[in-house]
Amino acid sequence: MSNSAITVKGLLFTRDSRNIISNITFSVSPGELVGIIGPNGAGKTTLIKLILGLLKPDSGEIYIEDLNLHKYSPKELYKKIAFVPQENNLDFPTTVLETVLLGRIPHLSRFHLENEEDYKIAEEALTAAGIEDFSERFANQLSMGEKQLVTIAKALAQETKFIFLDEPTSSLDVSHTIQIMEILKGLTLKGKTIISAIHDLNTASRYCDKILIINKGEIKGFGKAEEVFTKEIIQDAFSVNVNIHSSEQTGNILIEPINTKS
Repeated sequence: MSNSAITVKGLLFTRDSRNIISNITFSVSPGELVGIIGPNGAGKTTLIKLILGLLKPDSGEIYIEDLNLHKYSPKELYKKIAFVPQENNLDFPTTVLETVLLGRIPHLSRFHLENEEDYKIAEEALTAAGIEDFSERFANQLSMGEKQLVTIAKALAQETKFIFLDEPTSSLDVSHTIQIMEILKGLTLKGKTIISAIHDLNTASRYCDKILIINKGEIKGFGKAEEVFTKEIIQDAFSVNVNIHSSEQTGNILIEPINTKS
């Protein structure tokens, strides 16, 4: 038995005879926040969908707590992993509480409705996401940042060990970005393991325990920010020249783009 929460070995995924994911291997320890970064079309979303079992790899293996992914039934997997997609699709006039209660579906027996305990868990999830005052508001009337907090609360109500997110802050303002990343970081301190595609390098540097950099479906770097955020790796992955320095306030690595790589 290993100490890994998630292990990916030799993952290959092709589409139209083109490699989308090429021989990707890495492991994630329990309680880590791992950011997946890379340029548009790098394979970030595809990699997440492969680990979630939403896509089937051409070859390679994925282990969730030392059990091969294909050994899990869908319901067993949904009790382990929650997923927050980039598009939240909260377009229906349901209340925030009703929306968050959908996270309880994997725990319900067939033809059974939510009970008092399910409502309690949903309300606790709202509090954890900082939106307990929103419970009776309609989800489709919220701002983009507020909707994203609702989807995170729904994932929390699912009560899983693992949460996957696909660029949860890509269209949000600075305030909501910080709020969501602080929530995610706090969840890892409580033992949850989180993997998130992140579009902003400095956000990843500040909040992630480890960073996986991919481009054209290949790993360009995997490790702590100070290990993978080098001029060479960033130039190779993003085709930009950068300055790299440390923040005087936080000590985190800061990346300053200069121009495109000639």
